[in-house]
Amino acid sequence: MEDTTTEDSQQQPKSEPAAKAAPADQAASRPGAGHVVATLLLLALFLVATGTVSLGGVFLPSFTEDCITEAACDRVVIGWGSLLAIFGPWLVALVVVIWTTVRMLRRRAARRLPILGIFVNLALFAVGLWLAASGVG
Repeated sequence: MEDTTTEDSQQQPKSEPAAKAAPADQAASRPGAGHVVATLLLLALFLVATGTVSLGGVFLPSFTEDCITEAACDRVVIGWGSLLAIFGPWLVALVVVIWTTVRMLRRRAARRLPILGIFVNLALFAVGLWLAASGVG
Protein backbone atom coordinates (compact mmCIF):
# COMPACT_ATOMS: atom_id res chain seq x y z
CA MET A 1 0.00 0.00 0.00
CA GLU A 2 2.80 2.38 0.66
CA ASP A 3 3.94 2.07 -2.91
CA THR A 4 0.56 3.15 -4.32
CA THR A 5 0.37 6.26 -2.13
CA THR A 6 3.82 7.27 -3.20
CA GLU A 7 2.87 6.78 -6.84
CA ASP A 8 -0.36 8.76 -6.37
CA SER A 9 1.45 11.67 -4.76
CA GLN A 10 3.99 11.68 -7.59
CA GLN A 11 1.32 11.65 -10.28
CA GLN A 12 -0.63 14.64 -8.99
CA PRO A 13 2.15 17.22 -9.29
CA LYS A 14 2.98 15.98 -12.78
CA SER A 15 -0.53 16.64 -14.08
CA GLU A 16 -0.75 20.16 -12.64
CA PRO A 17 2.28 21.60 -14.47
CA ALA A 18 1.07 19.99 -17.70
CA ALA A 19 -2.27 21.77 -17.34
CA LYS A 20 -0.53 25.08 -16.62
CA ALA A 21 1.82 24.70 -19.59
CA ALA A 22 -0.99 24.37 -22.15
CA PRO A 23 -2.02 28.07 -22.20
CA ALA A 24 1.63 29.11 -22.38
CA ASP A 25 2.15 26.85 -25.41
CA GLN A 26 -0.88 28.39 -27.11
CA ALA A 27 0.40 31.90 -26.50
CA ALA A 28 3.82 30.97 -27.82
CA SER A 29 2.34 29.59 -31.05
CA ARG A 30 0.55 32.86 -31.86
CA PRO A 31 2.52 35.21 -34.07
CA GLY A 32 3.89 38.29 -32.37
CA ALA A 33 4.19 41.86 -33.58
CA GLY A 34 7.45 41.13 -35.39
CA HIS A 35 5.78 38.38 -37.36
CA VAL A 36 2.92 40.68 -38.36
CA VAL A 37 5.35 43.41 -39.48
CA ALA A 38 7.38 40.88 -41.49
CA THR A 39 4.21 39.57 -43.13
CA LEU A 40 3.10 43.08 -44.09
CA LEU A 41 6.54 43.89 -45.54
CA LEU A 42 6.53 40.66 -47.53
CA LEU A 43 3.03 41.44 -48.75
CA ALA A 44 4.17 44.88 -49.95
CA LEU A 45 7.16 43.29 -51.71
CA PHE A 46 4.79 40.76 -53.27
CA LEU A 47 2.56 43.51 -54.67
CA VAL A 48 5.57 45.33 -56.14
CA ALA A 49 6.71 42.08 -57.75
CA THR A 50 3.18 41.53 -59.09
CA GLY A 51 3.20 44.93 -60.77
CA THR A 52 6.64 44.30 -62.24
CA VAL A 53 5.69 40.90 -63.65
CA SER A 54 2.46 42.31 -65.04
CA LEU A 55 4.34 45.16 -66.68
CA GLY A 56 6.63 42.61 -68.32
CA GLY A 57 3.55 40.92 -69.75
CA VAL A 58 2.51 44.17 -71.43
CA PHE A 59 5.51 43.89 -73.74
CA LEU A 60 4.80 40.32 -74.90
CA PRO A 61 2.65 41.42 -77.88
CA SER A 62 5.82 42.92 -79.35
CA PHE A 63 6.65 39.36 -80.46
CA THR A 64 4.40 40.01 -83.44
CA GLU A 65 7.08 42.31 -84.88
CA ASP A 66 9.03 39.21 -85.89
CA CYS A 67 6.14 38.06 -88.06
CA ILE A 68 6.96 38.58 -91.72
CA THR A 69 3.68 37.16 -92.98
CA GLU A 70 0.34 36.46 -91.35
CA ALA A 71 0.85 32.74 -91.85
CA ALA A 72 4.12 32.83 -89.89
CA CYS A 73 2.50 33.83 -86.57
CA ASP A 74 -0.47 32.76 -84.53
CA ARG A 75 -1.66 36.05 -83.06
CA VAL A 76 -4.34 34.33 -80.97
CA VAL A 77 -1.74 32.29 -79.07
CA ILE A 78 0.41 35.39 -78.60
CA GLY A 79 -2.65 37.25 -77.31
CA TRP A 80 -3.54 34.51 -74.80
CA GLY A 81 0.04 34.39 -73.58
CA SER A 82 0.02 38.16 -73.11
CA LEU A 83 -3.30 38.11 -71.27
CA LEU A 84 -2.07 35.35 -68.96
CA ALA A 85 1.13 37.25 -68.19
CA ILE A 86 -0.70 40.55 -67.63
CA PHE A 87 -3.81 39.56 -65.66
CA GLY A 88 -2.79 36.22 -64.12
CA PRO A 89 -0.49 37.79 -61.51
CA TRP A 90 -3.26 40.15 -60.37
CA LEU A 91 -5.64 37.23 -59.83
CA VAL A 92 -2.96 35.50 -57.78
CA ALA A 93 -2.44 38.77 -55.87
CA LEU A 94 -6.14 38.96 -55.05
CA VAL A 95 -6.12 35.42 -53.65
CA VAL A 96 -2.88 35.91 -51.71
CA VAL A 97 -3.97 39.22 -50.15
CA ILE A 98 -7.33 37.79 -49.05
CA TRP A 99 -5.79 34.55 -47.76
CA THR A 100 -3.04 36.41 -45.90
CA THR A 101 -5.55 38.80 -44.33
CA VAL A 102 -7.79 35.96 -43.16
CA ARG A 103 -4.85 34.07 -41.64
CA MET A 104 -3.59 37.19 -39.88
CA LEU A 105 -7.04 37.94 -38.46
CA ARG A 106 -7.21 34.38 -37.15
CA ARG A 107 -3.77 34.95 -35.58
CA ARG A 108 -2.14 32.25 -37.66
CA ALA A 109 1.22 32.36 -39.40
CA ALA A 110 0.92 33.94 -42.86
CA ARG A 111 4.49 34.89 -43.71
CA ARG A 112 4.93 32.16 -46.32
CA LEU A 113 1.95 33.15 -48.46
CA PRO A 114 3.44 36.26 -50.13
CA ILE A 115 6.64 34.32 -50.85
CA LEU A 116 4.63 31.52 -52.42
CA GLY A 117 2.65 34.11 -54.39
CA ILE A 118 5.85 35.53 -55.91
CA PHE A 119 6.80 32.09 -57.21
CA VAL A 120 3.30 31.50 -58.60
CA ASN A 121 3.43 34.89 -60.35
CA LEU A 122 6.79 34.07 -61.90
CA ALA A 123 5.44 30.70 -63.06
CA LEU A 124 2.39 32.38 -64.66
CA PHE A 125 4.66 34.87 -66.42
CA ALA A 126 6.87 32.01 -67.66
CA VAL A 127 3.83 30.17 -69.06
CA GLY A 128 2.57 33.37 -70.72
CA LEU A 129 6.02 34.02 -72.17
CA TRP A 130 6.18 30.46 -73.46
CA LEU A 131 2.75 30.81 -75.10
CA ALA A 132 3.65 34.11 -76.71
CA ALA A 133 6.97 32.76 -77.96
CA SER A 134 5.34 29.60 -79.32
CA GLY A 135 2.97 31.74 -81.39
CA VAL A 136 5.88 33.14 -83.38
CA GLY A 137 6.63 30.81 -86.27
